[in-house]
Amino acid sequence: MRTLSVNFLDQLHSVESGDPVFMLVTLSHDDLPAPVRIVNSPAMIASRGNEFAPLAFDCTLGVDDGETMPAVTLTLDNIDSTIISILRSLTSAPTILIEVVLGSAPDDVEIAIPRLELSNAKYDASQIAVNLTMPDIMNRRYPADDFNPAQYPGLFR
Repeated sequence: MRTLSVNFLDQLHSVESGDPVFMLVTLSHDDLPAPVRIVNSPAMIASRGNEFAPLAFDCTLGVDDGETMPAVTLTLDNIDSTIISILRSLTSAPTILIEVVLGSAPDDVEIAIPRLELSNAKYDASQIAVNLTMPDIMNRRYPADDFNPAQYPGLFR
């Protein structure tokens, strides 16, 4: 279970709030010289020593039915070609980190969704829709190796 601060819960449960909730998105990849950091805010935000550039976007969480892997859809405003050119330049899927913070305390991460992978991206003249999924750990082999007499003779004496 996730532990949220009392101040964050007060802001979420209040009818009106003077303290906005921001989503910080960090896109990381080995091919990028530095991570791309954006925030759904009209102004630049500094959090834990990192600058997050303002960009309007919506975040939609996938269905939680217990049968499909968790998914997130980010819909970004396509105001210039920077994000598209970054996505096109990558040779493999980047890793995405989504964090939720309060405007009054941007260094205190209330919710973090780590290790998301970009699975699909669609764009047009006005929007970029990016589908993010969790790594599929449910279909990994466990254990990773086969324990047979040829590879592990000490187990079969």
